[in-house]
Amino acid sequence: LCVPRPNGSGIDSINISNYCFLDNHELIINDGVIHRVRYIGRNSQDVNLPLHLRLCDELLWIMGLWIAEGTYDNCLKFHLCIDEYHLYERISDYFAQFGITTSTHPRNSESEKTPRDALDVTVNSVFFGRLFVSLFGKYFDQKKIPNDWLFNLTRKQSSCLLDGLYDGDAKIGHDQ
Repeated sequence: LCVPRPNGSGIDSINISNYCFLDNHELIINDGVIHRVRYIGRNSQDVNLPLHLRLCDELLWIMGLWIAEGTYDNCLKFHLCIDEYHLYERISDYFAQFGITTSTHPRNSESEKTPRDALDVTVNSVFFGRLFVSLFGKYFDQKKIPNDWLFNLTRKQSSCLLDGLYDGDAKIGHDQ
């Protein structure tokens, strides 16, 4: 993995009104808050989101983890191992501030490609799912970090994003 040396002044937030392109949603913007982001269908939830979503350390970490281990199927999904339950707790804590629920499901599969100790984490938010897909791509072979982020994130922001990538795709053993 080759990452340009960050020297930017940082990206403080994402104006999420740029990503309000969802079908079957009601969006009401008032006083800097998007009210009633509602998905009509399964896992319907009303949530309030700030118009400018702050790129805090935890969100950048979650974004990095999603680049490494995430998929989208009308909501955000992360594929973790059972022993990575602590990562689920971090994900859940972040989204709880917006009233967005998360859940875990053991992935039971006879496939050799899917380990029996796999854990699927679901974030019940179509909006965040589409936001992540719009920013980073949908499938593992299409995912990317936006070019303007590579050069404009601060060292600390880049570190948080890379920490998420590392937690998703890197393993450290006793000999490493």
